[in-house]
Amino acid sequence: MNTKNVDLAESLKLMLPLARSLIEASGTEEGDVETAYSFSESCARANDMADDGVALAEYVIKLAEGAGVSVGKHTAASVRAEVESRIEDDTFPDAVLAVFRGESGKPLTKRIFAKLPSSGQGTWRFEQVAGMTSLVIEDYHARTQTEGQREAGYSFLVARAEKNIAIDPKFLEEENVRYFAARRERNAARREVMGSGERCEAMSKALNDADEAVAQFFRAREQLHALTTEAFGSDRQYWQVLAGLHKVRS
Repeated sequence: MNTKNVDLAESLKLMLPLARSLIEASGTEEGDVETAYSFSESCARANDMADDGVALAEYVIKLAEGAGVSVGKHTAASVRAEVESRIEDDTFPDAVLAVFRGESGKPLTKRIFAKLPSSGQGTWRFEQVAGMTSLVIEDYHARTQTEGQREAGYSFLVARAEKNIAIDPKFLEEENVRYFAARRERNAARREVMGSGERCEAMSKALNDADEAVAQFFRAREQLHALTTEAFGSDRQYWQVLAGLHKVRS
């Protein structure tokens, strides 16, 4: 091992107690996760250090995992941020309900549009289908193409009729559960899990495990494809079935 590698190895050894003390001090705090991950990455990048670099990298990863800290692109902090991004707007539907409470019993007409909240989501209109009337924000039907994202806008069922409709806040709240009671329950569950470092850490580990499993699958599939294209090509479908690839959709 040359002098440069020896110096680097010695520097990493000096950093090791710091990494250990930071991880053990706070468990799964964001700083510890980043310390463990950054430190293990530094070790892994020292691929010219021969056995010392590999040993140090493996040790730090085991140290982090032993302290319950996920080592990978997903961390407890990133999971918490993802959960926070999924919290639904409380103010908009509650503002609609407040307007209905203030106008309760009055005839439902287009005049209510001016009193309803606006947040750049479009303009309000009525939609009547199959004997039912809904109050719809204009871009409700503009679905996003991004997987896992919620649809845009709102559509509130306001009556099971198309004529002579009175403003009914109780009907609005009870018939649009997803915007009111169910939304409050979903947000409460999200806020609860955000406060649990243990659960966020468990999710980050599961996500990292899934990432690795998916990567391993694609590597194996490529290897199998290469082999069945050449040496084992005569029985390509047989080997794919034997590997279970016929059960997996690309």
